[in-house]
Amino acid sequence: MESLLDALNGKSKRRLSYLWKILLNPTNYLIPETFEDYKSKSFAISVPTIKLEGTECYLNDKAQKECRNFANIIYEIPEIRDTLTYNTIYDSILNEIETEIRKQLKHSKLREFDLVLKDLSVKILEKRRDYTFFFSISGIELKDVSRVNFGTSELFLFKQADKEDLIQSMDAEIEEDSTFTKNVTKFIEKRFLEKVCIKCASFGDFRKAEEIARTRGRQILNLLRFIVCVLFHSWAPENLIKINFTSETYAASEPLMSVESLNGAVTMGWEHGRKTVQSLTIDNQLLDNLKKNIFFKDINEIINALERTEVESILLTAIHWAGEAQNEFDKDVAFIKYWTALESIFSQHSSNITHTLGKGVSILAAFGGYRFIKHKEIREVYKAIKDLYSIRSTIIHRGLGKNVEYSALSSICKYTAWTILGLLHLRSIGYNSMVEIENETCRLFKINAPDL
Repeated sequence: MESLLDALNGKSKRRLSYLWKILLNPTNYLIPETFEDYKSKSFAISVPTIKLEGTECYLNDKAQKECRNFANIIYEIPEIRDTLTYNTIYDSILNEIETEIRKQLKHSKLREFDLVLKDLSVKILEKRRDYTFFFSISGIELKDVSRVNFGTSELFLFKQADKEDLIQSMDAEIEEDSTFTKNVTKFIEKRFLEKVCIKCASFGDFRKAEEIARTRGRQILNLLRFIVCVLFHSWAPENLIKINFTSETYAASEPLMSVESLNGAVTMGWEHGRKTVQSLTIDNQLLDNLKKNIFFKDINEIINALERTEVESILLTAIHWAGEAQNEFDKDVAFIKYWTALESIFSQHSSNITHTLGKGVSILAAFGGYRFIKHKEIREVYKAIKDLYSIRSTIIHRGLGKNVEYSALSSICKYTAWTILGLLHLRSIGYNSMVEIENETCRLFKINAPDL
């Protein structure tokens, strides 16, 4: 997109032109003259301003409303919304208003509105840049593997060579021995060097690019957590492996003291609390296993896709919630998050949700490509899902009450992992919509469990 003129239809342009005339009306701007004016609501710090001849002019309520309406229309353009923050749009509009009112005050010729839109486009679009964001993470160990590629992102161990490359890529005008360079070097050495990191490339203004990079980084974290669910679902309640951005990691152990009532004996010690106990070790053997057996490449394709099918969007949602559940310490909350993952798959077109979940999970476990269970076990899994769902209902309708036992959390983690893997298999053989999958699920369920 080279200009807003290319992206706006005639109706939107006419609406913007109408709003622009209101925004250029001098009566819509207030200049505080007394101390009492500054104390009033009309001149609050949060009220947007423009600066004319060194004086701040405050937008009145009408101008604020119409300026937001102007910004809203522009922000509806997908390419704008996907690469720029709302504040960038709003501030750029204020700058153009300021420019035009100055012309009015000097009795200069005002720009045609098409030229205003063109200039606004230039100002907005030039704020977009290519960025690379680095996030250190905990809970991952790379063994004999230096980098794991995730398309536009990468998991890697930040080595001395990476530090040198980053320093060399800095602005050429910054001297190598400058104070700034030394500060950057010190920051890298303290926060990133020899740590496992995620590197994410993104495009936009700084805040939108950061938002995009964090979203991609979190998608990778939840993919890694999902892998933990697949590999270690029986350990789910132990909370041994937690993968997080370092900034979100629990670092402290928990002091523990108890007194025995019979003899007053005091016991003191330390529990690991919510501190990460064990890391997920990624080596070449695990990577080969992931690529061969759990559609690692396919999940990366889904994460990096610009457009997704219904099944791909649901898979991404389910992996997100499975990852969030795996990272949760409270068993009841983790249990609900696993159910959120399952319901994001099966509750799209269903009224009898319990039956749909039992049917869907059991059929995918039996026919989803992995054959996790035998056909004769479909009834058993169906009943297990209904029993687990009753626990979920108790938590939702009666509040947190430590209702989830060790085995229940292990089971729901297992069934969630199996279901997502089954759905990945169906995607790999050409299923794109959930209606197709639901129809086939119903057909197989009637054959194998006609009495349920």
